[in-house]
Amino acid sequence: FIMEGVWHYLRTGNWGFRVATLWGPFCIIYGLGAAAMYLIALAVQKRSVMQQFLAFALTGSGVEYIAGVFQEAVFGTVSWDYSHHPLNLGGRISLRMTILWGVIGMCAMYLLLPLMLRTFNQLQLTSRTGLCRAAAVFMAVNLLWTSLALLRWQERVNTAEPSSNAIEAWMDHAWPDERLQQRFPNMVFTQ
Repeated sequence: FIMEGVWHYLRTGNWGFRVATLWGPFCIIYGLGAAAMYLIALAVQKRSVMQQFLAFALTGSGVEYIAGVFQEAVFGTVSWDYSHHPLNLGGRISLRMTILWGVIGMCAMYLLLPLMLRTFNQLQLTSRTGLCRAAAVFMAVNLLWTSLALLRWQERVNTAEPSSNAIEAWMDHAWPDERLQQRFPNMVFTQ
């Protein structure tokens, strides 16, 4: 969230509010990318710098591509489009972003990961377990409600039909189109 905001600020002079959940400043693709990068960092830590860079670049682009396909297939929406970048693949990934993923992975492996591991290791095991469980439950609920809200939004856009049950009525009231558009300003419907 912070990285995306700073990047947008450097390009436009305005803070870029780019989130992917209803509650909190979470961008799921970066969470998935971070988890994948962590696993790759463990696998390539004894490899050459070039091999590490390529592993991070390909992993980041792979996550971004799969997430883009998933978002469009499930929600009928697109949140980023690199069609204007040279050497792009369906607008979902591009050579420029692949290189950026490699740089981000290298920075994370050598700067961020050691700091995070030291901090995490200072917590007692029961505290770590409790924090992880609480975060997992919160994110599961957050993702479920976000998915329901986005699917309902897509239904309203495509059919303009009124709600047919209590959950849809609550979604229409709590998360109307204008509020969702404000929360997800980069989201464009494709279907």
